[in-house]
Amino acid sequence: MVAGPADATAEGAAHGRRRKLAAILSADAVGFSRQMHEDEAGTHLRLRSSREIIDRLVVEHDGRVVGSAGDSVLADFPSVVEALRCAVDIQQVLRRQNAAFPPEQRLEFRVGINLGDVIVDGADIYGDGVNIAARLQQLCEPGGILVSQTVHNHVRGKLDFAFEPLGRHRFKNIPEPVATFRVCLNGSGAPSPKRPKHPLPHARPVRITAALLLLLALAGAGLWFPGRALLGGRHEERVAPAGPGIIAKPVIAVLPFANQSGDPSQEYLSDGITEDLIAALGRFSSLRVVGRGTTFTYKGKAADPARIERELGARYVVEGSVRRADQRIRISVQLTDTRDGLLLWSERYEENLADVFTVQDAIIQRLVGTLAVRVTRAEQGRALTKPPGDLAAYDYVLRGHEQLARRTRSGNAEAREFFRKAIELDPTYAIAHVGLGRAYFDAALFGWTEWPAKALQSAREFAEKAVLLDDEEAGGHVLLSWSHEFEHRFDLAKAEIDRAVELNPGDPEVRAQRGSIYLASGDIDGAIREFETVLSFDPIHDPVWADLGVAYYLDGRPQDALGILERNLGRRPDRVMAWAVLAAASAELGHTVQAQDAAARVLKLNPFFAADDLAALYAQPDQRQRLVAGLQRAGLP
Repeated sequence: MVAGPADATAEGAAHGRRRKLAAILSADAVGFSRQMHEDEAGTHLRLRSSREIIDRLVVEHDGRVVGSAGDSVLADFPSVVEALRCAVDIQQVLRRQNAAFPPEQRLEFRVGINLGDVIVDGADIYGDGVNIAARLQQLCEPGGILVSQTVHNHVRGKLDFAFEPLGRHRFKNIPEPVATFRVCLNGSGAPSPKRPKHPLPHARPVRITAALLLLLALAGAGLWFPGRALLGGRHEERVAPAGPGIIAKPVIAVLPFANQSGDPSQEYLSDGITEDLIAALGRFSSLRVVGRGTTFTYKGKAADPARIERELGARYVVEGSVRRADQRIRISVQLTDTRDGLLLWSERYEENLADVFTVQDAIIQRLVGTLAVRVTRAEQGRALTKPPGDLAAYDYVLRGHEQLARRTRSGNAEAREFFRKAIELDPTYAIAHVGLGRAYFDAALFGWTEWPAKALQSAREFAEKAVLLDDEEAGGHVLLSWSHEFEHRFDLAKAEIDRAVELNPGDPEVRAQRGSIYLASGDIDGAIREFETVLSFDPIHDPVWADLGVAYYLDGRPQDALGILERNLGRRPDRVMAWAVLAAASAELGHTVQAQDAAARVLKLNPFFAADDLAALYAQPDQRQRLVAGLQRAGLP
């Protein structure tokens, strides 16, 4: 017999289950596992003291603790106003308590609050209302409070707190995106300084006079919108000292480029390049860029690296000059380490001017990609020299990427450990989640795990988590794109990678992945364009050399393929695919001995190599047939 509504109600009551509307508070300690590992007894005492404070304040605000596991707390309240008051009191009292401890011993809590319908089962509560509170807590910064739209609507005008809107976020297993607000706790009623940046709408100037008028108008209004069509732009950021819970990323200062044209009317060009470079570097979440308003105070002044480090806290400084003569433009640039004054890199770009803005965008794109690569390598070198006890989450991520680049089973396992340690130090660090997902993806791809399907699932989950934590971090979209490409779902892969390119067009990894998707889906022209762009940023980007060789071969350019693959294999002689395509290109050009030697290397590296397996990586039948024919002509099965 099927139970009717009355029967169902009676059955639920008999088992102690009922529904109610409640304000749910979810709290969790940041870095608890790390502190327990370093000082178990002391951390336990600090946690117990924090829990006593939290439990007492929950009761004082008419709430009840309905769940706790180690360093986490779940409580519900009949009043959403009291739930928020309780959360604010918790953070203020814990902040005073933490002031007595050094930063590495402070237990800071993240708090999320939601108002929703829940199932009450004895002493426990369940439902989407609880899940959303927990997801908000996971997004929150240490020592902060995040609330949902429903909470904000109910308390607005009733409490003397300011709220900062953070946009809508998609949470796992929650069908609709949730509008999120941060409670400002700096005591001023205004939002505290915050790192995330948002696009600024602006129109691209199409004429030089329009650009000058726009610059003058915005300067007069005290405004400036960095970037143009290619770069999109975000709010620039003034660099502040890193506090507890903030990733200590390297700071880079771009000083105003000097106008060496001998014509003051060309000043707009050197200023525009500086502006665009600041905006483009600001798209890299691994960097912190000194804002335009600060660096332009150095315009026309001599500033040595030591002074830049002392006054701006910058680890790297970028300087340059712009010279325009008739229809040619020359840009010189250099990157310097401010701590020792060492010149890390310098380059000169010279172009013919057809459309000044098109040329400027192209140069900026190459320039920013190269700078990001150089700074990352310098930072990896620093991280490798640090003793383990001094490593922060950022350092662990750098070490993890260095191990990933080795492309070995042991390096992959070590990379995973580094990324896990970074996440343990800061669970909201999106880049660390991307790194761990990338490690799982590589483990499945290269056969370094007994459970490849499980590894691929983990890679996707970490990618989704990264996007959830920070939708503007391009790496999460790149990893999702890899997952879709691996499953030959090219439309989804393209959508994710296009989003990543939109976020950061100057990132070599982003452009390399778009080239990979173009190559696999059959857009050979697009693949070549993307791969050549990456090599203009980073000439020793090893994976791209092999992919570009394949693209040249499939485009009917065996001689170009041969040249680039020979250079790639000179550095990385373990690349099976590179040797295979080298064999095919050599055979097509009539270089029989070279083709046979390359085929022998393929079979030595992979005795189970099959031409059809390699060709299956590419979607277009005619390209698969061309590749198989070339491989078989070289003597490969």
